[in-house]
Amino acid sequence: MLMTAEQSLLLLIDMQDKLVAAVDQPQQLVANCQWLLKLSQLLKVPIAATEQYAKGIGPTVAALQPYLEQVTVVDKTVFSCLATADFNQHYPLAQYQQFVLCGIEAHACILQTALQLLAQNKQVFVVVDAISARQPQDTHYALQRMQQQGAVLVTKEMVGFEWLRDAKHPAFKTFSQEFLR
Repeated sequence: MLMTAEQSLLLLIDMQDKLVAAVDQPQQLVANCQWLLKLSQLLKVPIAATEQYAKGIGPTVAALQPYLEQVTVVDKTVFSCLATADFNQHYPLAQYQQFVLCGIEAHACILQTALQLLAQNKQVFVVVDAISARQPQDTHYALQRMQQQGAVLVTKEMVGFEWLRDAKHPAFKTFSQEFLR
């Protein structure tokens, strides 16, 4: 199955300073999440975002905040985004068929969100170069488990090319000049 911009929701999960600082390859993670957020804005793909216990852990990293100015960032203490009423209130599942997941941690919040979305018969795409965990093995086995349950593993560029579909797309020139450097 292909991702479509019209059916997708980009879900940025728990990209907070204290969490990002502890994960594997944090700079690359932030850069790739920023890439996806910028692409979503270019193509007008809706964005959702969460923070894990923001009162204690702090806000989303500064580099990503400009992309979230028009987004309701849902604060949560549960690991699955779907397990909080606030998320379901702001982002009703019925409005979206495809969920593109990025953020942290792969084996906790990403995994549990993906599994619950799959249980709701949603199409889940996990952006492998835009997720992480403290230990690489946690990311590895979380990806393996999500894939076994039906999630599709993709890269950020796969997301871009599938959302665009055609070099004649009005945004393709911008994409090729600003995203493929």
